Amino acid sequence: MKSRGEIIAFIDDDAWAEKDWIERMTRNFEDENVFGVGGKIISVFDSKRPKWLAEELDWIVGCTYKGMKEEDIRNPIGANMAFRREAFEIAGFFKTEIGRYGKKLLGSEETEFCLRLKKLKPDGKIIFDPSAVVCHRVPKDICSLRYALKRAYYEGYSKAILSREFDLGVEKEYLRALIKSFLSSSLKLRFSKSFGITVVALSVGTGFISAKIFAKPLKDFKDKSL
Repeated sequence: MKSRGEIIAFIDDDAWAEKDWIERMTRNFEDENVFGVGGKIISVFDSKRPKWLAEELDWIVGCTYKGMKEEDIRNPIGANMAFRREAFEIAGFFKTEIGRYGKKLLGSEETEFCLRLKKLKPDGKIIFDPSAVVCHRVPKDICSLRYALKRAYYEGYSKAILSREFDLGVEKEYLRALIKSFLSSSLKLRFSKSFGITVVALSVGTGFISAKIFAKPLKDFKDKSL
């Protein structure tokens, strides 16, 4: 690990932080039990948001999404997060092999890392601070339904790999919140949401089932240094 700081922050190369981002992010570590922090990620579209892309699906474009847990969290989103250096000393590094690979949109490196950290440091907290804000560019080419379905498929695939070793209760909570939001919305809004939510959910499920059948176990993935 090349970083020498006690707090290591992460941001995507197509994102930009608000001026007070560092201050707001690092103040959370005044609590010695906090080992990780995630901030709010606002989507900034190059073109107009697609009608089928409900706010509940903003995880597809790497942003904070409606229905996301906003208290003590399991893991932050990679475009806006920070960890104590000690967290990596305890849990090791990210398993980069389960991340992007060629044209395969595999992911969940931060999810796997946080699950591993929590297993080794049960009293360590990972929290969400909505005041630590980052804006994330969403280019036109990833606003297509084709990209969304591919991204959703590999999200399901990645989570199936993790489910062999960890309990993925957060996904179950999100699914319940998604259904509740859908049913409580107005009839007009419900129709506009239904298509995107339905096809994305089916694609996630397809990826999950595919990985259950074909993917190698998580234990076969080896750590790599940052």
